[in-house]
Amino acid sequence: MAHKTETCAFVFDGDGVSIDPCGFANALSVKYGISRDETREFFAGPFKQCLTGNANLSDSVKPYLERWQWPDTVQAFIDLWMESDNQPNAKVLRHIQGLSKGGANCYLASNQEQVRANYIRDCMGFGSMFERLFFSCDLGYAKPDRQFFDRVAAAIECEPHQIHFWDDSDSCVQAARNAGWNAHRYENIESLQRIL
Repeated sequence: MAHKTETCAFVFDGDGVSIDPCGFANALSVKYGISRDETREFFAGPFKQCLTGNANLSDSVKPYLERWQWPDTVQAFIDLWMESDNQPNAKVLRHIQGLSKGGANCYLASNQEQVRANYIRDCMGFGSMFERLFFSCDLGYAKPDRQFFDRVAAAIECEPHQIHFWDDSDSCVQAARNAGWNAHRYENIESLQRIL
């Protein structure tokens, strides 16, 4: 029996696709002299537990702030982060809204810890732009883990081959393809338009 080939869902990554490349690292570097090299240990280590919902961001980052000579509170650090990365990709979101108005099911699937997941949903307004938002902190798995893709596919009740997915990470695109999704590497708005 042949598979159905019609598209069941369009799924989009957050940072790098529906949200412009992050400005937080630049803000830390320019305003506070804190480089990516200095923050790498945290983001490559304890932060990964935050992404899967197994650790709290405030508690996890607090020991590092003194080392980075952060001059303010933990909350001020988090506020700067949220505000700096509040950069929706207007061109991509216009296409997503057009798809939704045409009756397509559009979803966000992003690696985020809980604070920023809530911020994206509520403060950035993504909760009203997508049929549903899937965050790694809620799923318990982060891309490119196969479980992330399997859980999203099960939740939206789509066969994997009926899902079109865009991500700016090669490893995530390959992992999605391994899970049976039609995954595309997001390069720019033109590459997205060609596929759509």
